[in-house]
Amino acid sequence: YRVETVRLPDGSVHELPVEREKGIDLRLGLDVVRMARNVELDVALLFSQDQDLAEVAQEVRDISRRADRWLKVVCAFPHGPNATASRGIDRTDWFRMDREFYDFMLFIKYMPVGPRRTWTWQKKNSHGRRGAEPPRSMKQGGFI
Repeated sequence: YRVETVRLPDGSVHELPVEREKGIDLRLGLDVVRMARNVELDVALLFSQDQDLAEVAQEVRDISRRADRWLKVVCAFPHGPNATASRGIDRTDWFRMDREFYDFMLFIKYMPVGPRRTWTWQKKNSHGRRGAEPPRSMKQGGFI
C-alpha cells in the first residue's frame, strides 16, 4: 500500500492507503520458471498481456530444449470489439478469449470429482443458481 493525499470538492484533504501492484509480474515469472524446472507444469496459462513476461516464455523454451520435454506458455487475453489490446505476450501461444469465455472464467469453480482429473464446471449466475454450461469456445478449443 501507498498513502496518497486526496482533495475532495469541499476542499477537505484526506490521506488514504491505495493498493499498488508491485512486483506481481516478477513473482509470476519466477513461479513459472521454478515450476518448469521442477517438472511441476507442462503448460503455463498466463492471463496477462505484460510484455515483460516474454522473457519468461523464452526461459521456459530453453528449459524445454535442455530437458528434452514438451513445455508450453500460453497467453490468454480478451478479444473482440471492446478489447483494449489486440495481441498477447511475445514468444507465447495466444488464446483470444471472447466475452462469453471471459465472463465464464470470472465466475467458474473447478471441482475435482474423481481420481482421473475429471472436472465439473459450475458457474454462479446472476440469480445465484449453479450449473451453467461452459461456453462453446471452450468446447471447440479442446479445453473440455
